[in-house]
Amino acid sequence: RFAAPPVPGIPLKPENNISDSQPNFDALP
Repeated sequence: RFAAPPVPGIPLKPENNISDSQPNFDALP
């Protein structure tokens, strides 16, 4: 499934695009 639209400052990782309702926060400190 498609992940949520990219959030500024939070790059989406393809391996983490498993949710279509939540952004990926792996890039957060």
